[in-house]
Amino acid sequence: MSFPTISSSSFYGQRPKAPSNGLLQRIEDSVKKFKEHPLVSPRRCSLHDDKYCWKIFRRQNEALTYLKSCSSCRTFLISTVSHFWNVYKNLPEFGRHCYEVIREATRCRLYFDLEFYFNSNPSHN
Repeated sequence: MSFPTISSSSFYGQRPKAPSNGLLQRIEDSVKKFKEHPLVSPRRCSLHDDKYCWKIFRRQNEALTYLKSCSSCRTFLISTVSHFWNVYKNLPEFGRHCYEVIREATRCRLYFDLEFYFNSNPSHN
């Protein structure tokens, strides 16, 4: 008894065509866009409104202590430098007033704060 011979291409079908260069370029552009502007993580603290801040505490009294501290006008944000910059650079100029808190005995970068109010310093550029 002999069996008919079937080629692999007729059994499996045609190989799928490679995506066109235009499709690959659009995919690469989308990947780049999402790397530069990642989707919001539910654990991210918002720069605009601290009510979206999600914090996890190990003990209930730590959570209650944090809750009591939220009545002040200041808000504190924990973020990576790159994520902070992605949000900060899009804020309106009047909303750009943030300060970095550097913990004692930790490494930090040296930088100079050269901001000043132009109307009060018309002769300085």
